[in-house]
Amino acid sequence: MHRQTLSNLTEDDFIHPLDAEAMDVLKSFPGFDKMVAQLMEHGLEKILALEQTGMSVKVGPRQLPELWERYLRVCEVLNVEPPGLYVKNDPTPNAYTFGEAAPFIVITSGLLELMDPMEVDFVIGHELGHVKCHHVLYRVVAENMKLMLSIVGEVTMNIGQVVGMGLAIPLYDWYRKAELSGDRCGLLAVQDPEVALGSMMKMAAGTRKMAEQLDLTAFMAQAREYDEVSEVDDSAKLYKFLLTAWRTHPMTVMRAKHLDAWIRSGGYQVAVGGKPLPVVMDEPQKTL
Repeated sequence: MHRQTLSNLTEDDFIHPLDAEAMDVLKSFPGFDKMVAQLMEHGLEKILALEQTGMSVKVGPRQLPELWERYLRVCEVLNVEPPGLYVKNDPTPNAYTFGEAAPFIVITSGLLELMDPMEVDFVIGHELGHVKCHHVLYRVVAENMKLMLSIVGEVTMNIGQVVGMGLAIPLYDWYRKAELSGDRCGLLAVQDPEVALGSMMKMAAGTRKMAEQLDLTAFMAQAREYDEVSEVDDSAKLYKFLLTAWRTHPMTVMRAKHLDAWIRSGGYQVAVGGKPLPVVMDEPQKTL
């Protein structure tokens, strides 16, 4: 499949407005940036990189060469200097990115078993979106927030933990919204909306064996059903908050609806150098 190389692509071309807005909230917390910098200064990035070197397979020209070639092509399409790439033995379909000075991406064996090659490209593009948006520093804090709150609580007789809770909720809120920017970048990597949205559907179902029986139209209708339930049931708003407050990722159906909204609004077409579509769809609600 031919994909246009986006040689001038920057984060401003695809960052989700909810992501940018939530990041501004985080940066308004006094000392937050300093805390993030100190976390990295204490060697967390090096520790995580060393762990992958010891426990995973580093992909390269001689190691999983077909995956490596596809990876280089996605990096070229998105105008990204290729970070390190590892494959980890883990049956759970997943991928994640670490490192700011020397970023690297990890893909689990479960994801490679579940996805076809173009869907893997979407996931890689998603992770490269985090690199382009410089999300990694803040994502590491979010992923270790519960541990950090526990340590601070022990040292300060739980006073610091209570204060930290005020930061934890907006941090997790940003983390979820940052995933929406990653999804947009994943779409730019594959340049096929059906592949991008189908990847999310397959992640939600978790089956490759029955993938041919999955229906994308029904999946998008399910996303609208989830989004619209709070319009007729006020208690659903509270339930959605309780379900998502401590999640690092939005509900999968909502990720699909946000991405579909970007496509329908014409934003995706503009990002790949085309003309916007005349159809405009409102963005879904902010509770993810």
